[in-house]
Amino acid sequence: MFCPKCGVQPVSDASPFCTQCGAPVKASAQAPIQAAGVAPVSVAVPGTRKTGTKLWLWAALFGFVLLGSAALYFRSGSEVKGIWATDSDVNIVRNGVLKAHNTTTVGKAFEGTFQNAKWTSFETPKGATVVEFNGKVQPDVLSKNGFGSSVDEDRLTQECSAPLADKIAAQLHDTAEHSKQHDSEKTELYEREKKLYPTEAQWAAAQPTLKADYQALRDKWAQIEAADQETKKQIGAVISKCVAEKLSGMVVPVKVQFLLSADKKTFTINYVENKVFGWRKQDEILQFIYR
Repeated sequence: MFCPKCGVQPVSDASPFCTQCGAPVKASAQAPIQAAGVAPVSVAVPGTRKTGTKLWLWAALFGFVLLGSAALYFRSGSEVKGIWATDSDVNIVRNGVLKAHNTTTVGKAFEGTFQNAKWTSFETPKGATVVEFNGKVQPDVLSKNGFGSSVDEDRLTQECSAPLADKIAAQLHDTAEHSKQHDSEKTELYEREKKLYPTEAQWAAAQPTLKADYQALRDKWAQIEAADQETKKQIGAVISKCVAEKLSGMVVPVKVQFLLSADKKTFTINYVENKVFGWRKQDEILQFIYR
């Protein structure tokens, strides 16, 4: 990926800092997804025509005023907020349309999917123009759409289980004890009936009684096991609710970089911080964004 401070590419994915200027880059642990599968987006440039001298002078004067106003809000590498200049690098991407996803503009798709949307632009030492999008998304939104999450849900589960440690320990103890008692009662019943019906003939004749005794034992322990499962289910529901509440209050950062062509008529997706999306393919990520 490009460093947003000095513009050097590539920045090592193994280091959280730029190898050129030392600025933090927050690179993901895996190499960025290249935009081989995304077609360039053409940006139409309005044509020009000759007019009279006075009209040309008025147009030139208006152009200088417009450029002066835009300079107050835009500069290379700065965050673009609120007002979008018609000739800005950021606006080329925001108002652009991806060939494979032409139902809306890039800006509307990304800003409608992610929270706290921010657009920046900067130029690399070799003169390439990069437009960067940064936003945030809730982990549960990613999970509901089939993406993995960089959030450690196991850690959250442990945090939510801690207050219920005594209940969990008691439930596990009761379940283990009930299992032992069940096995013990089955053995006792067998030994008792073996003494009552010592011969094969007596055993055969007592089959209806034996079946009734074993069925009564099974019914008894089925109820006990059902109670154990209900207790376990209730504890699990409390933990799941706790984890869901923690996830709903969390957000995951998202970063995407677009590379403009030299004439600024087309652009490609150069980098996607795909760790956020569980290392899924770029096309799957775009389908989620444009859904």
